Amino acid sequence: MAGTLTVNSSDLYLEGNKKTPTEIRLDWVSDSAGDVSVDIASTYAAALAVSHPRLRRPSNVNGSIFAFLTIPGENGDLATALPTNLHNITLEDPYGCDLAGSLLLNRSGTVAEKEHTSGIQIPVNSEITFKVSDAGDTKKGRIYIYLH
Repeated sequence: MAGTLTVNSSDLYLEGNKKTPTEIRLDWVSDSAGDVSVDIASTYAAALAVSHPRLRRPSNVNGSIFAFLTIPGENGDLATALPTNLHNITLEDPYGCDLAGSLLLNRSGTVAEKEHTSGIQIPVNSEITFKVSDAGDTKKGRIYIYLH
């Protein structure tokens, strides 16, 4: 399982902020088996090392997750390289626990979907492994993770 992942963040260090929510944007492409499995912080840190070599690079995502937005298609365009309907997304901590608590399973292949954590904020201070399964060969999507 591999696939590719591009990570962008409204906070340079992948840290939540109580005053203004942090938005982490993930653009993914599945491998030939329809899967993705990539670490978020280390992927972001590697890109940051190239674009801003003098800055400290994050090793963890740090904050409290409160919402997710998934958008199928290349750069979330809802049209290009759409994943199969009912593909699955998980955000795993180092112990393999899904931080999204199954909220991101059975995603639409054609419609954007937003999920809130029902008033419960999910604390995180670790690397997160982003995983997609059953998306189809070389399919694409975008997900936003919102945290404080």
